[in-house]
Amino acid sequence: MSGFGHLPTTEPLTPLGMQVLGIFIGMVYGWLFCGQAWPSVLGVIALGMTEYCSIQEAIGSGWGNNTIMLVIFMMAVMGVLDHAGISEWLAYNLISAKITKGRPWVLTAIIWIATIILSTTVSIIPLLVMMWGIVYCISDIVGMKKGAKWPAIMICATAYVGSCAFVIFPFKSLQAAVLGQYTELSGGIEIPFAQYFIWQAMVLVVSTIVFFLFVKYVLKPDVSKIANAELVLENQAKNLTNYQKFVLIYFLIVIAFLLLPSMLPASWAITGLMKNLGVVGTGLLALGVISFCSFKEGPSLKELFGKSVSWDLVFLLMGAMSIAGAIRSDATGINAWLVEVLLPMLDGKNGLIMMALILLFAGIVTQVCNNLATAVMFTPIAYNLAVASGSINIPALMLCLIGVCNVALLLPSGSAPAAMIWGNKEWVDSKTIITIGIAVAAINLLVCICLGVPLATILL
Repeated sequence: MSGFGHLPTTEPLTPLGMQVLGIFIGMVYGWLFCGQAWPSVLGVIALGMTEYCSIQEAIGSGWGNNTIMLVIFMMAVMGVLDHAGISEWLAYNLISAKITKGRPWVLTAIIWIATIILSTTVSIIPLLVMMWGIVYCISDIVGMKKGAKWPAIMICATAYVGSCAFVIFPFKSLQAAVLGQYTELSGGIEIPFAQYFIWQAMVLVVSTIVFFLFVKYVLKPDVSKIANAELVLENQAKNLTNYQKFVLIYFLIVIAFLLLPSMLPASWAITGLMKNLGVVGTGLLALGVISFCSFKEGPSLKELFGKSVSWDLVFLLMGAMSIAGAIRSDATGINAWLVEVLLPMLDGKNGLIMMALILLFAGIVTQVCNNLATAVMFTPIAYNLAVASGSINIPALMLCLIGVCNVALLLPSGSAPAAMIWGNKEWVDSKTIITIGIAVAAINLLVCICLGVPLATILL
């Protein structure tokens, strides 16, 4: 962290950029081999000692990020469910349902399907907190210890299928940024919603099926304890108490507040209120309401923030958000340097090869840089190269670019879900994260090229 910035550099990579790269490399090493919290703190302090920003500004760029607040509040909200035994009740009902009883792969598929359905409308952060809580409870019920292969894979898998489903509608951040730039660069051309939705839905379905087969037949987690769970489940599920019923209804209302703003007419007053609250405000309000009710069976805020919030994960997110902001800053020259390195490799290639290389480079960069920043950076590059080539279907390239940039689970700086996975070292180890991170990036890239390109060409 302290020495890398003294190495010689070439334009457009600046000396500040070398310092930031050194800090980033140090943080990644720390996250891989040492821990989550202290490498993040050290990295943020080191970042604040560069010309990029002051220490206070570096801390503010992490702790002041909405994602941090969202993770803390939603973990606390899920802590209410766990304390009341709702997560355990849901897990029992999932395992003991006729369709899943003794059928671990059906259970796995149902959890993924639930993740996909919710991810299309709910923010992915509260979704992961919720689905992971159910995975933890299922693991505890059937006797799988922390670090077992099935729950470790499920933690990564829910992040992957949730990320793929998150872009199915064009109005969220990453896809909106790419489509908006494309409309501006093309002089007003827009990709129709129906074609966009069909393309994303088809890619999502195929990617999920391929990854499911990869997990079942290549990774081969031991699911015998889930298959034999009926021996454990006998007489275990209990009726809900009045307090548990209240907590379940309370949780459903929280989910409704997250879902309804995108479904209700914009002219309604309640829609405006929900949008004004946002996801972070909804989490904060949910905590305020449960604290106000002061049930004798319920946990205190001190218990929720002490036991339910994974502070290692929060600190890792804080460090990842800070360094990701620095990497994409123009002052470091990192983005400009990447462009200068990549452009000669693309020059003179035919349309299909150029398209595949653009997507490959974007897929690699998005694992390191923030995925939204990568998508924003690559959109004008991809558009201008496609225009110069004259043989590339530009709308198809834009759709594939969204699909590729969106999946960034290899390193914590790539996306918030990746940082959450890396902060969950109790349940998933670095080797599993790296293995699945590389696998899903490859699967996603191949599906986008082999299926996405011809499908987009037909649709557009």
